[in-house]
Amino acid sequence: MATIQMVRCPNCGSLAERLYHSVLAQVQTQCEACDYLMVLSTLSGNVIEAYSPGTSFESVHKHMKKSNFSASPSTRIDLRLVPRI
Repeated sequence: MATIQMVRCPNCGSLAERLYHSVLAQVQTQCEACDYLMVLSTLSGNVIEAYSPGTSFESVHKHMKKSNFSASPSTRIDLRLVPRI
């Protein structure tokens, strides 16, 4: 069973859906306005699938370097910290 939450799209700012799939241990965020999609594993924090039109790899890579982003295999997503709207 999936729990659905309305959130702001990180790509365009429109309303998007965030689905929590407890059986699959996944969180899926999708936006119909800009066709954004992000599927994350809640166990590892790894990206399973992602699609964001208009966002180049170079711009994401530069942003990650500026923010000192680092992910490790032990990274986990704590769903209790996800804001409820």
